[in-house]
Amino acid sequence: MNVKDGYELLFSSDQAYLFEDVPVMVERIDVIRKMKTEESFVRCAFRSIADESISRIDTDIILTKDDKEVGVLEDISYVSLITARNTVFGMKEGHLADTEIDFDGVIVRIKSVLFADGTEVVCSGAIIPVPEKVLQTDVLGDEELAEEYRRETCSKGEYMPAESGDYWMCSCGLLNRKEEEICYSCDCSKEILFAEYDPEVLRENREAYIAEQEELERIRLEEEQRQRELKAKRKKMIIIITTAVIVIAAFLFSYFKWIQPAMKYNSGKEALEAGDYQKAYEAFSKLDDYKDSEELSVEAAYQYGILCVDEENYDKAIEVLTSLDGYEDSNKYINKAKLGKANQLIDEKKYEEAIDLLGEIKNLKGTDKALIAAKYGYVTEHKDKKDKKTIKYLKTLKKADYKDSNKIYDELFKWEVSIFFNTSQTDTKTKVKAISKYDSAYCHVILSGGAPGDSTKLRYVMTSPGGGTTSETWSKTWKKGTSGGTVYWSDVAQYAPSGKLSVTVYDANTGKKLGSASVSITG
Repeated sequence: MNVKDGYELLFSSDQAYLFEDVPVMVERIDVIRKMKTEESFVRCAFRSIADESISRIDTDIILTKDDKEVGVLEDISYVSLITARNTVFGMKEGHLADTEIDFDGVIVRIKSVLFADGTEVVCSGAIIPVPEKVLQTDVLGDEELAEEYRRETCSKGEYMPAESGDYWMCSCGLLNRKEEEICYSCDCSKEILFAEYDPEVLRENREAYIAEQEELERIRLEEEQRQRELKAKRKKMIIIITTAVIVIAAFLFSYFKWIQPAMKYNSGKEALEAGDYQKAYEAFSKLDDYKDSEELSVEAAYQYGILCVDEENYDKAIEVLTSLDGYEDSNKYINKAKLGKANQLIDEKKYEEAIDLLGEIKNLKGTDKALIAAKYGYVTEHKDKKDKKTIKYLKTLKKADYKDSNKIYDELFKWEVSIFFNTSQTDTKTKVKAISKYDSAYCHVILSGGAPGDSTKLRYVMTSPGGGTTSETWSKTWKKGTSGGTVYWSDVAQYAPSGKLSVTVYDANTGKKLGSASVSITG
């Protein structure tokens, strides 16, 4: 209810107060009149001082005239609040007052508070005034002393702390319960805030603090001057060094531009002719377009790459030969290097890296054998039916009948059943150990396991308390999560035997027993 659109504010009270026993503050009371009907409404604002959420507060709203009670709005409740600490609530709700009552004041009496956890606290009725907010500057006399007080107390607010009943007000202006040693809002210490202070001591401390800051500033300025002088000295040194560097640079330019390339070229050519392909490769790879170094570099790299394959240095072989962009039959040797590297990875149990690398090889004998070995290695390391790669690779291995892949597949994706009894055909959760022979005993079966997308048929054998057996294959197809069952009852229950009723479930396709369960049939 906003104070607009046909409403006027008659009077309000923002003098906050609390009650003993309940952590709720009455923060503000407004009396509003609806101009069209002349009806008066009382609107209240409350503030929670509790850590727990509040579900409801029950109040009486007392109307007064010249500080004497003239009427009561009884049993006014504020429900479904679920408020956090320091939350203001209730201000949107207005409560109609008797139009015949003339009143100029309102008192809200909190009777009880219900917390979200079901705990209820009854109010004793005694009012506790909320401490008045007094500025630190009004008490200490000037802002400098107030600033020093805040510095020494780590205060984050502008008010002097105060106590009232079971509560204390922090310098930030918010209330805390008496037992709280630290303000829940700004983390200020109650002990430090309420420690005795002497304005003269504050002033002396302030002067000492300012003197300390001025000394620190002086030191900072001296350091800045020292740095400027060092900078000037460094500048002179830089000029001297720069001149020397220019001379050296001229020599180095000549050396690296003409002398060194010629030396590397000659060294590389000699190594290539001598069959030292690694040395030749290293020499020519550091030259750009010096003479015919580019052509010689390609040939040296080709021969060095083949050498790396022979020496099982597959990483280097792949690096060098890949840079040749199909020179001669370099692609053939790249594939050989990748196959050799993949087999190394398999030996190191790095199966995923091996599989990725083998996927890059085309038309090379031995690739398929290595690939299936890598997939088998991955499956044996990741026997997890939720692993999509395990499922994918295991299907390939099973199709190839590779090693014990069929056994791993059967173990990983074996069918399992959950069997239990109760007296309801539709209740698939309740499990009981005994059922009266006068009730129907429902056997529930839930299938789990199997590979994704797999299905099967199930058969059950039921053995009654009298020893008779019933066997049947369910007509439906079962998949993971499928549920079904059967039922047992006695036509003439009073003469039926008591004892154990058991059900055993089999895979109808393979005849394998999947599980069994029993229940006691009682008289």
